[in-house]
Amino acid sequence: MTVLHGAACAAFCFGPIAAIYKATNLSDQTGTKKLLALATAFYFVNLFGKSLIVATLLPSTCESSFFCSVIIDLVTVVMELTSIRYILNSKKALAYSSETRLLCIGLGWSLGQVLCSNGHLLLRAIGGNSFHWEGVYQAMQSSLSPISYLSITALMFLSTRRHLPMTSRAGLVFLASLLAPWTLVQRHGLGLYNPPQRFLAEDITPACWLSLVLHAAVSISVGITTYLTLRAGHGKSRPTSTAQKTD
Repeated sequence: MTVLHGAACAAFCFGPIAAIYKATNLSDQTGTKKLLALATAFYFVNLFGKSLIVATLLPSTCESSFFCSVIIDLVTVVMELTSIRYILNSKKALAYSSETRLLCIGLGWSLGQVLCSNGHLLLRAIGGNSFHWEGVYQAMQSSLSPISYLSITALMFLSTRRHLPMTSRAGLVFLASLLAPWTLVQRHGLGLYNPPQRFLAEDITPACWLSLVLHAAVSISVGITTYLTLRAGHGKSRPTSTAQKTD
């Protein structure tokens, strides 16, 4: 049971990331693992930086305050968007094609989030001797994170395209800032905001499973919309480059 439990959690957590990495032929390109690892490392650096900022700005006694939680979420969103934009424009990333950059950074960031959010649950599943629903449930949530982070990365990537008007680029950053809080909903467990040691199987009600289905529907819709937006953004750049060549 423990082996099957750990395998199920690992499959839900890392399966989608591995599947996208393989299906997009990133595994056949040289150096993509280094770029993916760089994005994952930046996630940990970003997390450490966020902790320092929060610890500096907020007192340790206001963890349960609504105001403090809003400040923490705002700091998280701003730092994530800034970090993703920085990696997209870094010299290391610019050595790759735009599609490779987008996919590797989005998948690497998602991998960092999965490791931080579910690493302890995977270790618990492997080292434990019983089945725990919280591991499977949160692993299912993590299986949707690549869609969200690829969408955020794509929007930030389009916001760096100089051929787009300034208003369009600002609008893309605004959309990414609206989408980023959705990843916080994933981490909070769709309302199940309990510490892992207090997370009981009885807490996962049918409403939670319904919320997970709705979460999947929203994530897939966002992914499709972002993909169409990305195609439209690339489509606008092609006529411009063609006209320049003709001149």
